[in-house]
Amino acid sequence: METKDRIKWFEPAWKAILSNKAFLAAIWKLFPDHPLLLPAYVGEPRELTHYAKKPLFGREGDMVTLHTPEGDVVNKSDSRYGPEGYVYQQYHPLPDFDGSHPVLGLWVVDHSPAGMGIRESDSLITDYFARFTPHYISNAAPPDAKQTAEWIAEDYPAPGPGLADASAPSAAEGTR
Repeated sequence: METKDRIKWFEPAWKAILSNKAFLAAIWKLFPDHPLLLPAYVGEPRELTHYAKKPLFGREGDMVTLHTPEGDVVNKSDSRYGPEGYVYQQYHPLPDFDGSHPVLGLWVVDHSPAGMGIRESDSLITDYFARFTPHYISNAAPPDAKQTAEWIAEDYPAPGPGLADASAPSAAEGTR
């Protein structure tokens, strides 16, 4: 039996709470008018005129609709998300850098910044095709050139015998 057939993946129970978009509405209810939060409601948009309609259990932008001042943007898919209900969150335009729209995700551990991820999409709705760049935050000294080279060698080992680029001349051939 291959290893992949023996591995069982389990989502931790707490993730069902934090990944549920109703969490956005709960946080807004606890901290209304907080400068770092956007108004959010379950079931209907209430007073919101421009908003994102998100399925409660959706992911990667599936079935999200933006009602913007410029019109509606819809990310329809064949997903099963939506029957569970929707959350409506105030629309806030993403920055536009030559057609790319970044979203920042920040991680805090024990009240200190620990990491940041930048997801960038060509769409106003961040989707499966978004590019992702993780960033590690530390107060330790940055790695030196030797350490960086070692890390790169671990991730990208040199090709073995016979696997070298066929288009490159061998040492015996030299350059013509």
